Amino acid sequence: METTMKSDQFFKIKLLLGLVLLMVLTRYSAFHTWGLPSATLAIFFVAGVYLRQFIYPALLLTTAGLTDYFSIQAGTSDWCITPAYMFLVPTYLCLWFAGRQFENLHVRVLKEFTHLAFFLLVSSTAAFIISTGSYHLLSGRYDDVPILEQAVGSMKYYPRYIGGAFFYMGIFIASVKVKSYLVDISNRHISSRPN
Repeated sequence: METTMKSDQFFKIKLLLGLVLLMVLTRYSAFHTWGLPSATLAIFFVAGVYLRQFIYPALLLTTAGLTDYFSIQAGTSDWCITPAYMFLVPTYLCLWFAGRQFENLHVRVLKEFTHLAFFLLVSSTAAFIISTGSYHLLSGRYDDVPILEQAVGSMKYYPRYIGGAFFYMGIFIASVKVKSYLVDISNRHISSRPN
């Protein structure tokens, strides 16, 4: 039992560190020359699956804020830092709560994949509505633009917004599949050895 708890804690620490590193690499302005979309949405979804205690999204939210802060200090535009910035908290928590609906990312059959994709789509869409809606309403930059026009104008960003989430979730799911496959091969090899 104690070994399992230590193993679980070690897994959580490794995962958290990996998610933080991925967030910094895909969010920090200096790395944008690589052309990678931000992995933040997928990171919060994965954290919801495996890092269920509330301390983890708090740490990830802090990482996102600090990464943005250091990006701005390094010369990135602060165009997005407005009173609406605080709405990134519910934006990202949409993904974290959606991820909590799953025990793991082991997708074995089409039904599981469809279920996961549906939750990712709905939570990413809710996140998009919260982040773009709050920005348009609270930033003060679009006060003269009618709300319907703002909504239609922001839709051009929607495919890339959720596309990044699906791109990284595909990588996460594939990684889980490969790891599971390698563990199965290793276990079969060990069990086939003569005593």
